Amino acid sequence: MESLLLRMLRIGWCFWLGWAVPVWGQHFPRLATEPILFGPFHLPVDQFGAPFSGTLVLLRDTAHARHVLEAARAQGMQLIINLAGSRATFQDVDGAFSLERFRQRLERWVSFDFTPYVSDGVILAHMLFDEPHDPNNWNGETVSPAMVDSAAAVSKQLFPTMATAVGSPPSYLYQGAPFAFLDFAFAQYAVRKGDITEWLNREVQRVQQAGLQLLLSINVLAGGSQGAMTPAELRQFGRALALAPHKRALLLWKWEAGYFGQVDVQQVLEEIAQTLRGGVTAVAPRKEAPAAGILVYPQPFRQTLRVRFWMPEPAPVRVQLFDVLGREVQRVTYGRREAGEQVLVLKAVGLPDGVYVLRLSAGRLQATQRIVHRQMP
Repeated sequence: MESLLLRMLRIGWCFWLGWAVPVWGQHFPRLATEPILFGPFHLPVDQFGAPFSGTLVLLRDTAHARHVLEAARAQGMQLIINLAGSRATFQDVDGAFSLERFRQRLERWVSFDFTPYVSDGVILAHMLFDEPHDPNNWNGETVSPAMVDSAAAVSKQLFPTMATAVGSPPSYLYQGAPFAFLDFAFAQYAVRKGDITEWLNREVQRVQQAGLQLLLSINVLAGGSQGAMTPAELRQFGRALALAPHKRALLLWKWEAGYFGQVDVQQVLEEIAQTLRGGVTAVAPRKEAPAAGILVYPQPFRQTLRVRFWMPEPAPVRVQLFDVLGREVQRVTYGRREAGEQVLVLKAVGLPDGVYVLRLSAGRLQATQRIVHRQMP
């Protein structure tokens, strides 16, 4: 974990560049039940719409940006936007990452008002750049997680309402936690990465350790067992990630008319989109909220469950239950409670036997715990 001294030095570097970020500790988005962005990278505007709900797009200039953003708004699409362009535009003469050149690339956009598109949900996040973890891209050196957070700070200073993302997996980024300005990590699956469940579990564990939210992706053009994924592979891996919790997007690398125009592929895409619309909930970590110590009993429970915890300040209280697929199956609000010890009573309503995740929300206090429901002893 990065020491307080290193963080202070990192923030000091930002001030040395001549600016300060007014949104310390502000991270977006936070709602656990927001819809999942689904679609290929670089989807053309004339392909916006079902079965896709979003895309990652490179905005070239202000005229192009307005055209794409208005088209997305009209079609109900959500976008992850790239503003800096290719990495060559913000590398120094030796090919290493240059924070100053990166800042200059973003400053081209200061006259464009992105705020309305963030407010109405058209823009999910700003993708800073891709693959800081790959030394082949940066003259033999990686871009450290600390430097990634500094790049995110540049974005937050210029576009304070916009979430930040980087094209790098949690398994690389977590070593730089905690992050002050970065919001999203990115993990892309290909067959060469092994069993998809084991891969996903590792990345989810690391993204939680890092306190970030997660963008998932599948390399459909080159990530199959024989190159491009077959419709069967796309169905298998797409369904697995569509059912996975802890994500805000499921992206496909990348748009190619020949691949996505196949009838069998189109059918699978409809299936994945339907799975994502079927009530799957992305339970994203909320990095600004401290963990709450709670006692949940009895375990397993039959009809009634009690949740005991301590509240340091008055706040509204809510309890949610999620099944093993990440779907919200029960929600109970308890109104505003005063500070002090609390005991909540939760009654199972039509729950089948099984394992669930209980999530407690009490103002700034957040906690989750696994519980077991069993009707018969």
